[in-house]
Amino acid sequence: MVRGADEFEKVACHYFRDLFTTKGRGDMDCLLLGISSSISADMNSYRCTDFTEEVLLAVRSMTPTKPAMRDGMPTLFYQLFRHIVGKDISDYCLHVLNDCVSFDDINDTNIVLIPKNRSPQNMTCFRPISLYNVLFKIISKMIVNRLQRVMTHCINEAQSASIPGPLIMDNTLVAFELFHSFRKKRRGLKDSFAVKLDMNKAYDKVE
Repeated sequence: MVRGADEFEKVACHYFRDLFTTKGRGDMDCLLLGISSSISADMNSYRCTDFTEEVLLAVRSMTPTKPAMRDGMPTLFYQLFRHIVGKDISDYCLHVLNDCVSFDDINDTNIVLIPKNRSPQNMTCFRPISLYNVLFKIISKMIVNRLQRVMTHCINEAQSASIPGPLIMDNTLVAFELFHSFRKKRRGLKDSFAVKLDMNKAYDKVE
């Protein structure tokens, strides 16, 4: 039982430090030996070109009313007042991406924990919300927008959350249809089964 803010802070810090810290898996190149290349030289050449006008596209495509970021300004501020701060934002983002300048000054994140129920018993009962600088999000969005043009060539269409167009709910609907067919099946010689996986272990670790 954890009581008081100090004890809870220690538990939370230990949990997220373990979650987001690499355990050092060593050389993983051997896993890629059996995978054929799917990115052509032209695609790679485009990916490596300098960023130019993508800053404005990234800012426009971001959700304006998400919770305020670590700097206290939501994305809406940067969208409405880009005629005032737009040049400074563009110069900074392009400087970081094209000149490989360190962005340690904006690479900080506050994690807010939202309880999923009235009596949370462990850290998995909290939904973490990351609050970070909008500038960091703009830079990340610029990289994502560029990678999206080649992602469809190296990611299977079944991974619907990783490529533009399909929705992650598509896979959920397919799963519900499968379970429905399991319940309705009353005859036949072919049996089916479902396996429940721990998605937390699959996606919430650095590795």
